[in-house]
Amino acid sequence: MAVVQRHGRLDVAFNNAGTCVLGKVADLDRESWEWVPAVNLTEVWLSMKYEIWRMRGRVPASS
Repeated sequence: MAVVQRHGRLDVAFNNAGTCVLGKVADLDRESWEWVPAVNLTEVWLSMKYEIWRMRGRVPASS
């Protein structure tokens, strides 16, 4: 993490993601549908999870 290497710690973070798949619901395949919450929710959650570990001064052993 470049911020920690440069400044020694992480004090604040801003997480934002947003994507969509354009088209009619009836025409979407499952992979396209599942991609949206994977980006909009899961990626933000993963960022927050590891940022919190850094802010607490601990790094998880594994993901």
